[in-house]
Amino acid sequence: MDETALPERRKKWFRWGLLLTGISSLPLLVGVISIVHSMRQVPENEAIGLRGIAGGLVEVYSTFGLILAIVLPFVAIILLARSFAEAHRARGIFSVVCICWSALLLAIPAWTIWIVWDKQLLR
Repeated sequence: MDETALPERRKKWFRWGLLLTGISSLPLLVGVISIVHSMRQVPENEAIGLRGIAGGLVEVYSTFGLILAIVLPFVAIILLARSFAEAHRARGIFSVVCICWSALLLAIPAWTIWIVWDKQLLR
């Protein structure tokens, strides 16, 4: 492996990791908007509690697809983890923050799938 190309490659991995973290945050943003919209309609529909929130999240993830919700944060974590360099501490700190955010983004669809699956088992 060429030692001079490694810093440039890490910089490219960092940029792609940031881009994928940002793209994978879009379903969360739309989900929050959908939940707020659902909460405004609670008095009209009498849908309360976890079912109303889980329904909004399921709608969002079915619209945008689980690929955005699972694959993109996973790839972002890999790229950001490979971009660490001792000479760039600020980039390392920002990578850790983005890795944690991507891990949270991976936990949200897992939680949503668990709630939907649990509700179907109880029927």
